[in-house]
Amino acid sequence: MFVYAILCILDNTSLKMPFFTYIVAMIIYTLPMSYIKSKEAELICMEFQKESGKEQKLEQIIFDKTKRELVVENKGEKIFQKKNRYSKWLTNEVVMKVDSQKIYIFAPRAYKKYFVNTK
Repeated sequence: MFVYAILCILDNTSLKMPFFTYIVAMIIYTLPMSYIKSKEAELICMEFQKESGKEQKLEQIIFDKTKRELVVENKGEKIFQKKNRYSKWLTNEVVMKVDSQKIYIFAPRAYKKYFVNTK
């Protein structure tokens, strides 16, 4: 938009058109997409019963579907992140917490569809 405005100034054209285009683009595209994608990126907690092989199955879904790798493993908590530095900064991490009875996964709402059939 900045380049567009400079070209209009150099061409002695009014700045009303670039300003109007910018406002329309924000209303039609930027604001709705920001809202939709922020809802998809919102972290949710999914709860699973701890069963034999369930933890490995959930880990495999995290590896395959969300394309993340295990970065940190503490007492009952595993943190999965994207592989490259830019993606780590840009995306939320997936956290798996395991206690004696349940397995909890904290992941973006967009990934819920991958875990629905494992309950």
